[in-house]
Amino acid sequence: MIWYQFEATTPEGIVAHSSWGYWLYSALNESVSPEMAEIWHQQISIPFSQYFYPERERNRARWNITVFSEEAENVLLPVLEQRQALFLREPACSLPLRIIEKRAFPSGSDFLDCAAALEDRRRHTIQFWTPTAFKHNETYQIFPDIHQMLQSLVRRWNQLMPEYPLLDEDALRMLETQIWIQDYRLQSRRFDLKGHRVPGFIGTIWVRNRLPAPLLEVWKVLLLFGVYAGVGIKTALGMGGISCPELTNH
Repeated sequence: MIWYQFEATTPEGIVAHSSWGYWLYSALNESVSPEMAEIWHQQISIPFSQYFYPERERNRARWNITVFSEEAENVLLPVLEQRQALFLREPACSLPLRIIEKRAFPSGSDFLDCAAALEDRRRHTIQFWTPTAFKHNETYQIFPDIHQMLQSLVRRWNQLMPEYPLLDEDALRMLETQIWIQDYRLQSRRFDLKGHRVPGFIGTIWVRNRLPAPLLEVWKVLLLFGVYAGVGIKTALGMGGISCPELTNH
């Protein structure tokens, strides 16, 4: 598992927005073989997550991408590390990119060790940088919900980290009852996806927990994983990008 953060220089006169994440996803697919792109398209869980967000400084943006599988690393790392720009079909421009940070977790156990070393806290801040949504009964859920967040994180963890599955239903139910949203500062925001505007939200929530030590370790794993994998739907396409400032250096 490898994570990159890129600084992007956006073209003069063009307003960048988080929906450019979809066109970066498209550019990555066009950078690999058609066979590999089709395999990713058919998979339940695409082996990378990424999101793009403009910064306040003019013509600057950040692009974060995490590559999870060794197979995906073999085809994507040459693209990510050797190319200095990617061409976006929309808005039909070349986007210069520069790596500013890189983190690698050679194995699942390395990731678990990193999570275990994090400070035990009763309160965390979760920042949603790109439109985030959940889907239930074919309906978009556009407000954060602990149940939906945990279900999303656990499902993607089990898909991408099958050697360390989280399968204890009783433990997961206890997580839901012992974690709650204390405060929030959110707004609705849509994600443009090939002419379809997917409803979602961005902003910040403050989450508290009263978990016993063993379950707090699980929560730290899932929260840290969310920083790299995203949360909710369409995280490979640019939605659901989050950060948590209390996770030191993450």
